[in-house]
Amino acid sequence: MRRFRDRLEGGYRVVRIRKLKHLMYLIFGVLILVVGILMMVLNGLTLDPFFLPLDMFLLVTLYFLIVVTGLNFLFRNLEIKHNARNSQKHLMARNSQRTGIAIIGICAFVAIIIMLPATASSANEILSFEGRDAVTLAGDRFVRNFENQDRLGLFKTEWVDVRVTIGQAIVQLCEKADFGADDVCDNPYFEMPLTANIPRRIQVPEEGYVQLALIITNQPGGPSTFSYHVERNPAPVFIGLQPLLICLAFIVFNSAWTVYLQPIKRRYATTSVYSEDYIAPTVAETALRTGAQAQRRPAPEAVRFGPTRPKIRRREAAAPPLQDEDALPPPPLPGTAHPLPKGDSLNELMIIMDSEGDKKSTIGFLRNLIGMDPVNKDALYHLGDVYQQEGNYQFAFNEYDRITKIDPKDDRAWVKRGEALMPLERELEAVGSFKHAIDLNAENPAATEWLRSIKRENQKLMARAIDRSTNKDFNGAIELYDRILRRAPVNVQALLGKGTMYRRLEKWPASLEALNKVLEIDPENVAAMRNKVEVFESVMSWEEALDCYDEMIERAPDNYLDWVRRGDVLFELGRTEDAIESYREAEKLNPDSERVQKRIKLLTAPEMDETVKKFTKIPGIGRSKAIALFEAGYESVDDLMKTGVKKLAKVKGISRSLAKKIKQHLKD
Repeated sequence: MRRFRDRLEGGYRVVRIRKLKHLMYLIFGVLILVVGILMMVLNGLTLDPFFLPLDMFLLVTLYFLIVVTGLNFLFRNLEIKHNARNSQKHLMARNSQRTGIAIIGICAFVAIIIMLPATASSANEILSFEGRDAVTLAGDRFVRNFENQDRLGLFKTEWVDVRVTIGQAIVQLCEKADFGADDVCDNPYFEMPLTANIPRRIQVPEEGYVQLALIITNQPGGPSTFSYHVERNPAPVFIGLQPLLICLAFIVFNSAWTVYLQPIKRRYATTSVYSEDYIAPTVAETALRTGAQAQRRPAPEAVRFGPTRPKIRRREAAAPPLQDEDALPPPPLPGTAHPLPKGDSLNELMIIMDSEGDKKSTIGFLRNLIGMDPVNKDALYHLGDVYQQEGNYQFAFNEYDRITKIDPKDDRAWVKRGEALMPLERELEAVGSFKHAIDLNAENPAATEWLRSIKRENQKLMARAIDRSTNKDFNGAIELYDRILRRAPVNVQALLGKGTMYRRLEKWPASLEALNKVLEIDPENVAAMRNKVEVFESVMSWEEALDCYDEMIERAPDNYLDWVRRGDVLFELGRTEDAIESYREAEKLNPDSERVQKRIKLLTAPEMDETVKKFTKIPGIGRSKAIALFEAGYESVDDLMKTGVKKLAKVKGISRSLAKKIKQHLKD
């Protein structure tokens, strides 16, 4: 009675401890929510524009979890102490140890990832962006919008590097709203003129959420070429010393807790039914504890705990195990006393073994059979099929491949080989296997159907890739083109699409690689040649672009646009006379082209050089804008003074703000 009363009181204590623990969890949950929201408000939380600095909320949560972990250890220790059942004490200690070890493993993995230099560099490479010698300012200005951090505070923009490589330019950093109102930055964070090869690092404001604009304005004297780099990194809560210290704190606390629980778990191991070391009490021991009433009871049978419970060891001598007389011995393996099964006999035997559902025994039987008869094709087929059903495609491929070596003319084996290669993503080899099966047997239905399905799948992938490129998802389109090329590496349409996508992403080397492969397969492919020349023009490789135009004109001399673009390239190379000759060839093919006539007039006009020189003296007008003004019909400064801002802004390359500045300059 006293033992029962103690157990009941212990149960009440455990219940009260658990209620108190749940209350503690609730209090700390509210604290995390309140303090987290307060920290987000202090760090710039706004609804318009929407900015929710989750990095601060996450940081507060992690620090509170360290405190909650310590309190959880305290309450768990009290539960173990006041629980009246030894089995429950052992179980709680064991489960707590396992949880602690799991947390240690997770934190150790996270700490290793944080400490790896590649983590920071990879995150920086993904988040940062730049333009290196990619933009030539032949006109007014270049604008690049970005933000000092994302709307959830997960990454931060730290600084911007700007370097002018040719010419002069004014660099400004200001708020996007300030600049966007009237194309003038009234209150810039940074403003400075830069000359060639003098880099400048601009610090980005850290407080709150700010949308910024990097503005690079060209100065008189010709085009300016520059490069810029916007440095972005994850928020400090994700990388650096702070998360590393938090991980180490969790590792230390859980390691100490795991070590502390070890002697407790050992103490109650022999009296816990959840332990492998459990020793069930004998009848005599039970009688000593419970009194004479226990002696009158029959000896208890061994307790049945179910399939997941450990086996019970008793102090009494164990009875010899019973033999199951009805158990059948395993089927005999083939040997000298039995004929080796093949063909129909093996098929019947496999049907029986499959009905039993023991794949392991089936595999063992087949492997032994193959060991005694290595050229048994039927056994190899069955073993490959079993592996295929189990999802072990590499093992299945090995067996089918052995059949093709034993009998290279077995078209069924080549089909099976290809089927095993498809889920291994060795699709090119699979297609080769199917085609080889067709070569051996032109009427093989399985190989024919596989090739048709692959062709249909490629057509679907091609259509999806075109849709993605239309929606400007260029990386997604490249992934689909790569899937097609894994099956058909000489698919011209996929190679051309891949090269085009890389060109739009401004990944010039990858684009040229794909386009060159197209031209190796189909030297007459005009689309590939035009994409290639656009790449050369984008990177200002004028000599290579000229070679491409010469080659295209040699193949199709009647395309007047090629002559026009060839003239443009020659003009960029400074070969004015050759450019005029190219334009005249275009004029012969299309005499009504106003574009060609303007180009010829522009390059042959004697007053053009003098007018362009006068226009370039106006702030904000470079050589290309001056030529655009001359081409639009403005032949003197007086013509510009007589023209209104609205009409002047219609000239190619002249914005409304620049038109205002031109008019203001001419008035002064």
